[in-house]
Amino acid sequence: MIQLKSKTLKNYYGDQFDDYELKYIHYNLIIENDSNEEYQLLMDDIKNIKQYIKDSFLIYFSDVDNLRKVLKNTKIIHLYQNDIYLRIRNQEEYNQYQKLNVKLNLIAVY
Repeated sequence: MIQLKSKTLKNYYGDQFDDYELKYIHYNLIIENDSNEEYQLLMDDIKNIKQYIKDSFLIYFSDVDNLRKVLKNTKIIHLYQNDIYLRIRNQEEYNQYQKLNVKLNLIAVY
């Protein structure tokens, strides 16, 4: 079993979680505190989860602003690009996404 270190994932999963939950990080990754340490702990947790489950998993963002913050402070896009999904709710969000100049899997909800 994995010991989570980031407050971001600890607050989401709590103290008890199973392999199914680890396989699908399918919620809006909201950083618990905007510090370099928290970003590093989050990246370490994601790396450990990926190695532990040895399978694909899903990192989900439900808004462009939060994705922008995580992209700015981590190397997540370079390491897990095929595992990242972004929900787009309207044309404005799609336009914001295009300005990021990254290619991600999109989930369109209009």
